[in-house]
Amino acid sequence: MARFGIQSAAASRDLALYKELAPFNAEFDQRSKLYVLGQRFTPLFETPADQALSWLVEQIGDVGAPTGESLLPCAMPARLTTPKLEVLAAVTRAIHLRQALQIRYHSISSGQSQREIVPFALLDTGLRWHVRAYDRKSAEFRDFVLTRIHEPKACVESPPLRQELAENDTQWTRIVDLQLVPHPDKPRPEVTCMDYGMDSGSLNLSCTSRDCGLCSAPVEC
Repeated sequence: MARFGIQSAAASRDLALYKELAPFNAEFDQRSKLYVLGQRFTPLFETPADQALSWLVEQIGDVGAPTGESLLPCAMPARLTTPKLEVLAAVTRAIHLRQALQIRYHSISSGQSQREIVPFALLDTGLRWHVRAYDRKSAEFRDFVLTRIHEPKACVESPPLRQELAENDTQWTRIVDLQLVPHPDKPRPEVTCMDYGMDSGSLNLSCTSRDCGLCSAPVEC
């Protein structure tokens, strides 16, 4: 009721419907006057574990208790780099509206420069956020670090051309087949198999270049 701002009558109807859809998932405890987890609980919806972990870290679903504490302790390393919100907003708007973006970009190799990019996706490497975009200056697709972008402005009068769209980024869409196995020099390979879900001693992945970190790497890598 507190989470969704509904009255008790609406909450009762929702609980009744849930009991109808999943009769064994929730049991009413007469002593505590609360619904508790049923002994024969089976989830109605499949939720990936990484999504559930993300919800816990971000405290999504917390009602917002007066103490400000989360539902359960969950610690994660603090990010050393965080993009400015106004930059992130401009980039995401350009992606959603399929617009080109004029930016002032700072590169370690070439310093500061004015560029026009056509962004189409965000990429989190675990260390920092990038945006994948077509760079009109170099006439190729590249990764741009969000924290190095300043003064982004939409290029309303210069819409993206066909060759600047994501489907023409061969490195971004290239499929890579990987077979991962425990390192032969490490002891107890069964532990590594447990860590990575290697049921048959190996893990076969068919992923895009962006998923395995090859998008910005040379092709021969």
